[in-house]
Amino acid sequence: MNIELLKSKLEIQIGFRIDSIASCRRLEQLLYEKGFFVSYTTLSRMFGLASIATKARSSTFDILSNFLGYENYHQFDLACSEKEHINREKVASGLELEALLIRNEPIKAIDYLISLKETFPSVFLYNTQIVCKYLFGHVNSSKKNIDYLLSFEDSSLEILQFFVYEDDPFGHYGEALKRLYNQKHESSELLLFAQLFHARKVVLKGGKKKIHYKPSSLSNFHLSSRALEIDLLTNQFKRNGIIQQSEEILFLLSNEKNLEVAFAYVGRWCRGLIYTENYQLLTHHSAWKEQCIELIQTKEINKEFQTIIYTFLTLTYGYIPSLDFMFQNNWENAKIESQLLLSLAFKNKKAFETYKKSLGYL
Repeated sequence: MNIELLKSKLEIQIGFRIDSIASCRRLEQLLYEKGFFVSYTTLSRMFGLASIATKARSSTFDILSNFLGYENYHQFDLACSEKEHINREKVASGLELEALLIRNEPIKAIDYLISLKETFPSVFLYNTQIVCKYLFGHVNSSKKNIDYLLSFEDSSLEILQFFVYEDDPFGHYGEALKRLYNQKHESSELLLFAQLFHARKVVLKGGKKKIHYKPSSLSNFHLSSRALEIDLLTNQFKRNGIIQQSEEILFLLSNEKNLEVAFAYVGRWCRGLIYTENYQLLTHHSAWKEQCIELIQTKEINKEFQTIIYTFLTLTYGYIPSLDFMFQNNWENAKIESQLLLSLAFKNKKAFETYKKSLGYL
């Protein structure tokens, strides 16, 4: 039984340690307010704080599991066991991929990554970061290796749309997108994604690029949020238009409870506001500030967008949230650009210029 894990998850959920009778009373009250009843004496026995050591009833575990969002303790135990199995597979397959790349065997690494789609689909996309960083993250990356990845058309489409290499300092990822589209002409979504990705890079490097698209083609929230950012970067919005669009994003998110959607719209819009120095237009916009704070404080880690939101909050409102999110999970797809933005938040001009130069931004 995962009782120790249940206790640990409880402490994470409530935000404080259960290490005294007082904390047991506090948890009892918190549970009661949420419609659950477990006495503080039962909690003290469960956490080993009572003078008399007795086992808690299975019904207690069910109630606490229910509080954590599971139907009962059996469902909690099952979910945690499955998660642990997946975590082991992630680590094991990651070690194999990194070992192959250290031995300079990228073709074998690609073969192994593709094989995971059939054997362990839940860890297939998770491990794309290891291979893609190797393939696209070096100035002299081998075209042969990239071509080999693209030969697996359906799998490479999934990989390139999951690992969106926002930094792409050498342009290899952007070129791979173009080549993949030439192989898969029927994918209009891939074409638009490639165009939007390329257009943003052109604009940030000092060029001029406009994308013409039909609103109906922007059904994917990643595409529509990218399009809004590019419109902002190319000065398609006037002062009042920026404020109005910010309101429209908030209205959209009020009816959309998907965190990934919220991160995409708020993160990319904030990034465009920072680069165009229009962030001050929202200085007195309390609703936008609240939305940003909610996303920066969420337990859902999305470093790419949380870094942007952190910088936006610091520059616009002088609000300095926690940087805990920066120290969780490995992450490479937008690391350089995020460091560029953080340099602004920390007012480090030298670092800002260094990261800007490494990305080729003017």
